[in-house]
Amino acid sequence: MRVAVLERKERKEFLKLLETQFGIASKLDFAFFKSEKDRIYAVSKEVGNLDLTNIRVNSLGVYVGEISHGEARLSIEGSQMIGEQATKGVGGVTDSVARTWIKGNDLEMKTTEKGFVLIKNNDDFLGCGRVKEGRILNFVPKTRYLNCSD
Repeated sequence: MRVAVLERKERKEFLKLLETQFGIASKLDFAFFKSEKDRIYAVSKEVGNLDLTNIRVNSLGVYVGEISHGEARLSIEGSQMIGEQATKGVGGVTDSVARTWIKGNDLEMKTTEKGFVLIKNNDDFLGCGRVKEGRILNFVPKTRYLNCSD
């Protein structure tokens, strides 16, 4: 995997998307890297100062999301890391709806939100989904679904 520090312009774009979509206006204290597959990873700022051009990196930081079609889509970890700062675009769900979500199912919900939303149950952020036609589409990878007995 080849990673590169998110250029100033790309970082600014990513942070602007987070502000527009989720109301995250505070400064995030991370350095961001982008992989060849346009995935965005967060690491401590000190790592961002290292020259990694001649080093083969297998993994770096925590996968926080990606920019897809002009929108920021956060991973589960990304939603947990920066979700507490979100002032909009957060869908609070009950325990039973949260169980449906972590099983990998889409949610049938009426919402005024558009685009990607963060799914939150009590104090826990469960990931990010896309609002489409009265549903919130689940982007949790199949390998991360939880088997729950009802």
